[in-house]
Amino acid sequence: MSAFSSSSLRSFLRAVPRAATPARTFTTSPARSLARMNITGRLGTNPEVTTLQNGQEYVRYVVGTGGSRDSQASWFRVAAFVSDAQKEFLLQLPKGSLVSVDATATHSKYTADDGKEHYTLRLTQRNFEFLSRPGGAKADAGPSE
Repeated sequence: MSAFSSSSLRSFLRAVPRAATPARTFTTSPARSLARMNITGRLGTNPEVTTLQNGQEYVRYVVGTGGSRDSQASWFRVAAFVSDAQKEFLLQLPKGSLVSVDATATHSKYTADDGKEHYTLRLTQRNFEFLSRPGGAKADAGPSE
């Protein structure tokens, strides 16, 4: 016979405090406005370093997706605020390299010199994975953010 009877087990379970149930059980992200995109495609240009007005440097590159013979490619401009080692790694990647990018997406509006309002999608790299070189050779393990 068991050392615990079913009634003593029920009493024990009632006495154990229950964990607080989170209000947002469908996600682990913070409760704020945040859009993310995962893009897998080929570099459309060689990555380049750009400097902001405040002097901060970042790597800028373009990723193209789709673009089979029957369809047009979608192009995404990405900004990467990364360490020096990651910056050097990105700058060595040639145009046409297959990459996977996880980015934060923000939509913003600006007014051009001609007075017209324009909208743009800004992608800021969160994580980056190099998959293969343009000729199809597999990627060597390199730094990832």
